[in-house]
Amino acid sequence: MGPGLDDWLTKGIVIPKITDNESYHVNNILDIDIQFFAKKPDIKQIESIAKKYKINPVQRREFGDYIESLKDLVPNNKNFSWKELEKLAKEFMEDF
Repeated sequence: MGPGLDDWLTKGIVIPKITDNESYHVNNILDIDIQFFAKKPDIKQIESIAKKYKINPVQRREFGDYIESLKDLVPNNKNFSWKELEKLAKEFMEDF
């Protein structure tokens, strides 16, 4: 069995505070992807679109990043509608 939290603390390893959709890798031991813990409705919607358009896991991550980059361009950082996401998924998959 690998080192426990007490072992990490005694070696002075600090585990950073993690926010939504961020991943951290600590000393090649710990991978944490918050996306798997509590999924917000917009993430669930992205996953449904990805499944519908047969977007593989690597593309799915890139698609999510693409959608987030577009949200920076719209007022109030709003979520996209289902129809908007479908259109964006089609456009996104044209590049693959």
